[in-house]
Amino acid sequence: MMNIVFSDFEGTLKCDKKISLFELKTLNDFLVCNKIVILTDSKIAEVKEYVDSYNLKIDIFSTYEGIYYQDGMQKKTTISKYIIEAFNDYFKDSIYTAYGEGDEGGYVYKYIENIKSLYPKTQKRLHDLHYYVIAVDLTKKQDLIDFVKKSGLSSEIIGEDAKVSLMKIKNNFIKKVEVVKYYKNKYPKAHTYGIGDSALDYEFISQCEVKVAMKNASEELKSKVDMITSKANNESGFVDFLDNISKLK
Repeated sequence: MMNIVFSDFEGTLKCDKKISLFELKTLNDFLVCNKIVILTDSKIAEVKEYVDSYNLKIDIFSTYEGIYYQDGMQKKTTISKYIIEAFNDYFKDSIYTAYGEGDEGGYVYKYIENIKSLYPKTQKRLHDLHYYVIAVDLTKKQDLIDFVKKSGLSSEIIGEDAKVSLMKIKNNFIKKVEVVKYYKNKYPKAHTYGIGDSALDYEFISQCEVKVAMKNASEELKSKVDMITSKANNESGFVDFLDNISKLK
């Protein structure tokens, strides 16, 4: 039976020390009949460079840019990353803060000094990770609304004062849960494992048959999973985990 391992990158699959030849053989032996799918908030180029440095045939899905590599082919699901570029270009002097999917509070693309005291509502991040919450200067509000609409996304004004409009923009980046469901539908007989190190990883891990946390994972994640690896990521814990799967009959 095929095994599919859905893995976070930073703190999980990525090992800061160089992978040994023996560990590399373990990875490649596993990939002969099984699949590894990286689900990451990192930039696709960073992950691809690491994977290619070991010539590994691994599928990569980046929620950061809406780009993925599947069976060695690069594809793109959205133009959302161009909104990020707009934040740093045309709207750079008008947008006060922007949140996207990521760790505690998300990625901050633009930050103006004292924003917390001036516009405290902009610091309140929505529970739905697939939205941006931004504060835009009123003089550029309509420009941003038009840009978002042209990009095929949607926006909603959720607050406004004399200077700033608080706007919610739907983020059409790849959703990790949907990736897991896609593979489960494509390979209905496959045995699925989800592994990560952050509490946020549990969203996709929960969709897998076997839920796994790295030894270096947060205590919150460890409390929710079925098993914890015996080694941390920088002890080649991910490779050790794959080796244990391969030994299961």
